[in-house]
Amino acid sequence: MKNLGVAIIAKNEEADIRNCLESVKEADEIVVLDTGSTDNTVAICMEYTKKIYTDYKWNDDFSEARNECLKRCTADYVIIIDCDEVLVTPIKQIKKLINEFWFRKYFGCIFTVEMSLEVFESPRLFKNVSEIFYINPAHNVPTWRGDADELVRRLYRSSFIIDSGYSQAHHQDPDRTMRILQKELDKNPQNTRAIYYMGREYMNRKMIREAAELFEGYRDMKLYEPDRWDNELADVLFLLALCYVDREAWGDVRWYDAVQCALWSWSVLPTSTDVADFLMKCFAEMPGSVDEAVRRQDLTMKFWERVKGESTNQGVLMVRKL
Repeated sequence: MKNLGVAIIAKNEEADIRNCLESVKEADEIVVLDTGSTDNTVAICMEYTKKIYTDYKWNDDFSEARNECLKRCTADYVIIIDCDEVLVTPIKQIKKLINEFWFRKYFGCIFTVEMSLEVFESPRLFKNVSEIFYINPAHNVPTWRGDADELVRRLYRSSFIIDSGYSQAHHQDPDRTMRILQKELDKNPQNTRAIYYMGREYMNRKMIREAAELFEGYRDMKLYEPDRWDNELADVLFLLALCYVDREAWGDVRWYDAVQCALWSWSVLPTSTDVADFLMKCFAEMPGSVDEAVRRQDLTMKFWERVKGESTNQGVLMVRKL
């Protein structure tokens, strides 16, 4: 019988961590790596597990901390969850899966993570083996021997769900992620993953022009090389289109730029419901009032409405609740 553990890294999470621990308390093992809490986080964790480690020094590197936590785990399979997240799927259902004979060919599972504004898929359950470890200091990603794509190919796409919130601890160091990303960009200004997430940080802070500048640079690095097209590029192009329709940032909507980027996004990944919906709305507000333009507008709207209805979101990096 395979057993199931949970790995958590924490710091000053007293406001959220109890809900997280309640959702995973039926696991065979809960390992918490505390990175320097000064509140009641450790005391709360002690109500749920004895495996709490406080000997790790935080180095502005989430992958390092995540890997250190995994080293302390002894279970056959490990769920990765953050303090501001709640496991919706019952632990017993996950334990049943990992003990199914057919599941042996997989290295773990992909979960659906639901946030207030986004829904995305995330690898969260793995065999406890040294070949699986995290990379990237910010927005860390699990890999098989350093290859994230190879790990995903070996994972089962499950129906398991995690409900993700926003940690109150972020308010204590709100610039942490941007600080880590900037270090990565200082080392390599063409680090497209760091550019992508830095642009998202700018958008979250309503710094639309700064986000657009980063996304434009990302676009120019990858769009004109079809062998580099991926779901991240498709998302960048869609985010850039969203930047262009921010009237406050530009004084008016950059309609043509927005439509062009959205069309590019759809060309890279023609499965996104959000992109089709965005284009449908854009053509509903197409500039001009000439009769021929109005006729074309109506036909185009109907086209994108049909595309939206047939879209599957397969491969889409983020599904946004616009």
